[in-house]
Amino acid sequence: MRAADELLDIQRGLVERLADTGERSLRAVISETVRPSWKQTFDVQAVRRMPELLYQHVRNATPYVVSAEMTEVVVAAARGLRELDRFEIDSLPSPFGVVKFERPLPVQEMRGHTMLVHGLTWGPAFISNAPSDAGRDPLTIDKSHLRDGILFTLWNDIDVEPDHFSRKSLELFGAGRMRRDIGRWFFVGAEVLPDQMRLGPMEVNVGDRRWSAAANNHLRKTVLDLGGERNVKPFTNTSRYVAALFELLGQTLVVRRCERPSAPVRARAHKARLHAADEVTVVTLRRRSQVADPDHRQVDWSCRWVVGGASGGHWHRYRVGPGRGEVRRRWVMPYLKGPADKPLKTGTIVYNLER
Repeated sequence: MRAADELLDIQRGLVERLADTGERSLRAVISETVRPSWKQTFDVQAVRRMPELLYQHVRNATPYVVSAEMTEVVVAAARGLRELDRFEIDSLPSPFGVVKFERPLPVQEMRGHTMLVHGLTWGPAFISNAPSDAGRDPLTIDKSHLRDGILFTLWNDIDVEPDHFSRKSLELFGAGRMRRDIGRWFFVGAEVLPDQMRLGPMEVNVGDRRWSAAANNHLRKTVLDLGGERNVKPFTNTSRYVAALFELLGQTLVVRRCERPSAPVRARAHKARLHAADEVTVVTLRRRSQVADPDHRQVDWSCRWVVGGASGGHWHRYRVGPGRGEVRRRWVMPYLKGPADKPLKTGTIVYNLER
């Protein structure tokens, strides 16, 4: 099945299952999953309404397929962000979105297991900005004292590569019941990400008081269940993956082409009332040609070498706007430096991305 057909069918399946309010529905699974941690930070009504909000997000989402090669760039770019960098809601490629990663994002969790994220959804949410509203519902539409943000959810594809937790559920409930009740994508987790929030470190240590105050609140029950902080492993800050993906989608580094799903898939999507049922955006790196970057300086170099090879690339920061007060980021891929006729100092293969 083509990537566009596959994603649109997955999106349709999510919408149909999120519309079900039964006791064994996907909504019930999500509510039970987020309740232990979310109730430490948000009120009960927020937890109850989150699946309905997610239903609206997925139904209105613009679908994206991110190639395996592009997923590697997202991982490298997320690790290259600074702790003080902020999430900017203006970087959203669309107000609502659903993404299928052709290679999963690795996510370490507090027990030491690696979760595999094949799917991502996002959509608008509003987050309290008033100190007295610490326990206020973050999903309310009342914008007084609130700032914009997004709710994003993460999913594991049990048909492609089940991770530790989805395998356990498959063993417990059986593959037939799992696919019937919740479908192909297994719910990993959800986060609310406010506009202008500092991203923090890539790996969060619960004992690090600089960054983990919210995490300690949000995950207090899990910490207690594991016997205290000494038994909790550093866990992946998934907000950095989301921020890096959004930044990259707006850059010339990537190619976004529209792919039209097959007629039967489009018909099923229209029947499910998907907002974007006729096109899927496929995200890849630009066409590559293996060329050396010419050296303009008059120096007799003895070899060629790789710039940025170890890290997979780096963020170039530059100032724009009135008084050069705004800082923007551009991701720079590794490239070759030195004369084309000289031997390469490393065995790493590097590609120049044609603009």
